[in-house]
Amino acid sequence: MSQDRRPTVSQIIHAPPSAVYAAFLDAKAVAIWLPPGEMRGIVHELEGREGGALSLSLVYPDGETDMEGKTSEKTDLFREKIAQLISNSPVVWKTVFNSDDSAFQAK
Repeated sequence: MSQDRRPTVSQIIHAPPSAVYAAFLDAKAVAIWLPPGEMRGIVHELEGREGGALSLSLVYPDGETDMEGKTSEKTDLFREKIAQLISNSPVVWKTVFNSDDSAFQAK
């Protein structure tokens, strides 16, 4: 996996910018809206400030047999650095997954 990989994720949400911004800074909200599909989120840390950190586990459903976690069999543990945080504007996170697989490790 290239170091230069810079995926961008976006979604249109019909809500006031202040509500979307607040959802990035509330650990309970992040645990609900961030996990994709049927995954469950567990927020371990959330420092809601520019330069702050988010530590989160994404847990695959018990019945999931097609996907394997990056950190353990059913879990993806990752840390986000909040790179840009401007009130009611897009939030920029930098993500590093915890993994023994070098393709997912920070360089």
